[in-house]
Amino acid sequence: GEEGECVECGGCPAGKYRVGCGGPNPGVCVPCTACTEADTYRDGCGRLSKGVCSACPNCTEGHFSAGCGGLHRGACVACDSVACPPGHERHHCGGKSEGICIRSWVPQTPPPAS
Repeated sequence: GEEGECVECGGCPAGKYRVGCGGPNPGVCVPCTACTEADTYRDGCGRLSKGVCSACPNCTEGHFSAGCGGLHRGACVACDSVACPPGHERHHCGGKSEGICIRSWVPQTPPPAS
């Protein structure tokens, strides 16, 4: 623009934010950085903000947090949508854990007395 004319700091592509914009300097777009602490993700990175590290969601009963970490919030997934092998049942699923598959217990019938 003309000298003395203010222009808005430009946006950046997805996954980046602008630093150094102000006065005559347009700044540059830099990549959003992943959070390194366990159970966190980078929230709100974009435009002029590097965002903050937020806790991964603690999902409601019957759901668990999947795909959360780095730059991704992930999503709450229904426990029963993740299949166990035949003859197994899912246990301890919920919150931030998909739980584990445990072999189903089948009572053994004793052989008939001879």
